[in-house]
Amino acid sequence: MSEPLYRANVLVCGGTGCEASGSTDTYRMLVEEIERRGMPGELALLPVVESAYDPFAYSSGRALGTWQFIAGTGKQYGLRQNWWYDGRRDVWASTDAALTYLAYMADMFDGDWLLALAGYNSGENRVARQVKR
Repeated sequence: MSEPLYRANVLVCGGTGCEASGSTDTYRMLVEEIERRGMPGELALLPVVESAYDPFAYSSGRALGTWQFIAGTGKQYGLRQNWWYDGRRDVWASTDAALTYLAYMADMFDGDWLLALAGYNSGENRVARQVKR
């Protein structure tokens, strides 16, 4: 196998395709939860873009965790944050919050998952203003 072009905790992609590695239980849990909720399966790849499945990822915009929640949105979706614990770094809690948030935005945008993803990335109000135009 050739040297991987991209390596995350969950996916290793190279010249012959992708295979699961690292924390496959996390990825499997995510895929099962997405299927259980009837959401598009491609959402399982969103954490690759957000954090490379790293629960300790931190952005310049102060978003952190696998799903890159900012503090306010995390609190809004039930992620506790204090000196000892930050739910944004909790893979299980943040996955539930992220999928709930994405489902909320998909409903807000009349089932348009592309707008929901845009809202997740740049903010639901920003996307809503552009849609209203």
